[in-house]
Amino acid sequence: MLVLLTAALLAPTGARAASDSSNDGDAPQVKLVDPGAEPRTALRVTAPVGSTTNSTMTMSIETSQRIGGHAMGSPVSGNASTGMQSTVTSIDAEGNRRVEVHYSSPTVPDLAGVRMTATMTPVGAFEDVSFEVPPTASAATQSLVSQLEGQASNLSVPYPEAPVGVGAHWVVTQHPKLNGIKVTQRIDYRLTERRGDQLVFDVSTQQTAPRARVRLPGIPSGAQVRITRWLVKGRGTSAVDPAHVMPLDSNLSTKGVQLFALQQGADHEVMRLTISMDMHVTSS
Repeated sequence: MLVLLTAALLAPTGARAASDSSNDGDAPQVKLVDPGAEPRTALRVTAPVGSTTNSTMTMSIETSQRIGGHAMGSPVSGNASTGMQSTVTSIDAEGNRRVEVHYSSPTVPDLAGVRMTATMTPVGAFEDVSFEVPPTASAATQSLVSQLEGQASNLSVPYPEAPVGVGAHWVVTQHPKLNGIKVTQRIDYRLTERRGDQLVFDVSTQQTAPRARVRLPGIPSGAQVRITRWLVKGRGTSAVDPAHVMPLDSNLSTKGVQLFALQQGADHEVMRLTISMDMHVTSS
């Protein structure tokens, strides 16, 4: 269940009718570390066709930027509250569920025209995620959708295939693209409690990117940019019910630093981006 997001780097550069999957076709890889205590059961999604989950996601983000050791303005902070209505529209023979998510926001009215579609596998992973954004969407809507894209794959808890019990620990690895930058995202889940059908997890996350040349929005076309460090970590909890496609209650706090080497002609600088974010999702 990440945020994991780079608000400053994910700022969209223009309207688009649809966006690529946040997973970019890269299915989550699940590795079971410890199956936990007996009794153990196989965890599978049970949400029926037509079932709807109403959720609210709140995000609080703060970023600061320094170039050559000098602060570039004051830290930038923002808060967003987004409504999500998720519906299972179909289930295929293998148990994959097609899910549609419609968004709303009291502060960004035209977010109501945004729709996410995705496939949820029988073990709870979101795949083939795509967003449809009206071409007339405002800059505020595009910015918020950019944040939602970064969080889409973190809204579910992928389960291992094998049966597990309380105390189980597994690792989910993904390689999403953030504004064209392919990162490695590791999420550790530990099943701490079962309350009837509800499952409670401790969650820890880590996102990294290799040293590589990249292109960033807002950087002059003649400049060269290389990642020299990218590390974002987070911790939180998540409570889920396999009969729902969204978490019942989840919290995640992340902090991180990204360093970039900038070169334009004979000029060299280092850009440092510091990010912190809190995300909370509740469902009914």
